[in-house]
Amino acid sequence: QNMAEDTYQKAIEASRKAKEFDRQLEERRNREQYEAWERSQEIQVKRPASSGVAVVKTIARQTRKIDKDSDRVESLKQTARALLEEAALKHRHPIALVRLGNDLMENAEDDAAVEKALEYYRQGGEEGSSEGW
Repeated sequence: QNMAEDTYQKAIEASRKAKEFDRQLEERRNREQYEAWERSQEIQVKRPASSGVAVVKTIARQTRKIDKDSDRVESLKQTARALLEEAALKHRHPIALVRLGNDLMENAEDDAAVEKALEYYRQGGEEGSSEGW
């Protein structure tokens, strides 16, 4: 049970890091876009013909950065998912089983996914989760 809890906690931590990194990334993008807009306004007063260049350069730079940072966020999400699945399926951690069921229900596109989610809820309940059945 200790291994199950450790794995589950690692999954939660990886998920938290992915969300936090994604939030910081969005804040940075917004700040950079605003600063580029401010610069373009200053430039427009001095040289009207080149006012949009600063904005375009910032967007191009952000696009390159976003691709790299998005890969990092995706990697953290994949790690979190793998750890959650390990905690649930290998170690039968009750809360991990329920979370896995919740994830499936959020993205369920067919009856098979719903059935699988219900099975995870049942297993979670059997393992002691009050959210399972």
